[in-house]
Amino acid sequence: MRYSQLFGQTLREAPADSPSAGFAFLARAAYLRSSSNFLPLGQQSYNRLSALIETQLKNLNGQEISPEADLVLLAESEIQSYRQLPRLLYSLGFPQLNAFILATDSEACIKKIVESTKGFKEIISNIGIVFLESASHSFYFPFSSGHETVLKCPSCGYLDTLELSKKTVTPPPAEAMLLPEKVLTPDCPTIEALARYLKLPESKTAKALMLMANYRDKEEFIFIVVRGDTTLSMEKLRQLTGVDGLSPASEQQIKAAGAEPGYASPIGLKNVRVIVDQLIPVSPNLVAGANEHGYHLLNTNYGRDYTVSLVADITVAKAGDPCPVCKTPLESQNVEPLVKTERFLPNENSGSFTDDKGKPGKVWHCKTSIDILKTLIVAAETHHDEKGLTLPASIAPYDVYLVALPGKTIDTLSTADKLYEKLLAVGLSVLYDDRDERAGVKFNDADLIGCPIRITLGERNLQNGMVEFKRRTSQESQLIPLSDIISYIKQNG
Repeated sequence: MRYSQLFGQTLREAPADSPSAGFAFLARAAYLRSSSNFLPLGQQSYNRLSALIETQLKNLNGQEISPEADLVLLAESEIQSYRQLPRLLYSLGFPQLNAFILATDSEACIKKIVESTKGFKEIISNIGIVFLESASHSFYFPFSSGHETVLKCPSCGYLDTLELSKKTVTPPPAEAMLLPEKVLTPDCPTIEALARYLKLPESKTAKALMLMANYRDKEEFIFIVVRGDTTLSMEKLRQLTGVDGLSPASEQQIKAAGAEPGYASPIGLKNVRVIVDQLIPVSPNLVAGANEHGYHLLNTNYGRDYTVSLVADITVAKAGDPCPVCKTPLESQNVEPLVKTERFLPNENSGSFTDDKGKPGKVWHCKTSIDILKTLIVAAETHHDEKGLTLPASIAPYDVYLVALPGKTIDTLSTADKLYEKLLAVGLSVLYDDRDERAGVKFNDADLIGCPIRITLGERNLQNGMVEFKRRTSQESQLIPLSDIISYIKQNG
């Protein structure tokens, strides 16, 4: 690419609203103007990083599908036998690449996740990014202004997000099981109002949440119970149910299920799917809704007053909770997510297959999302100096930045034109600065853009048959014979 034809101008100053140093340098170097507005240099780096990931997936027999493809529908229509599983599919969009795994069971799903994320880990490591890996096979960049928070164990290294970190059950002190008692609780539709009115801690209440699971051809009402001092993790619930489309139930839908908005509990409900958090069975004498407006029940107890088919860890963890591995208090850390992995339990939308014994089985779905844009920004955050970007060669927009400095006695531009064509002919990508600009401007832009190698053709050196070779990350330059420069780059690039 001739710089004189390049779309996009470098900036002397970073945009005032730059969220980080890496983003600021990408903006100054004319890679991007916003997180969704890439210029040609940025798109070139984006494509190179995408190609690394695609190559890794193809090496694992990954096959590309369109970003608009309905994976659930594809699984339903294309999978009939266990012999067709597992399969690795992927779609490349902007700003991320999504990899999908279809498998016969949880074990096969996890095995394929480990196999594919190992490759992603190598790519991220090879471009010099230091990252944290979670228990759920997601990768995060430690970043003080990161958009997400993880919990990390300072002792054993366990790490996961607030939404997905496993919670260790710490039962409250034992107490005798008391008889239920219906009490008037006017204007207490929230846990906060209820606890204040009854002068009880929120940990002595049971919180009801009612959601609709949206399947392709129907909806299902799901009644959730968590302790009043905890928060439902929608991520845990999505992975537990296998349903992405979860939305709050309407007042009409709640009443149709036999519950009362603001005063609901699973007690007395029939033909309703109920999921309770693991803390509920070990927390005695909780206050729960009476399914009657303005009334609650004291001393409700799981097992005596109601039971359900599914008890699970479905609440958000927090700093200070015991590590699920070694019980050390967890600490929080801000991060930027780079690779996120999700596993979903099979449901009615999952598709089915016949196993090796001729019995029907449900397809397991796993999804890994690689945020290419964030990975590129984090690479810029990691690889820059005071002059500009120092991106690794594998993701820099071009292999070589070729500079032609005008001469008085030698036609340096003509010589540079010929060298440019020869570099392209041997497969090197080149940004050729053929502009009519001062040397200082060209060198400043070369440093700002950050191609790994700069080749400079100036009159004095060309008189002696030499060109200047300089690595972006080196303070020193070398003089190399013009006749040898291509082989030198190929051997030392």
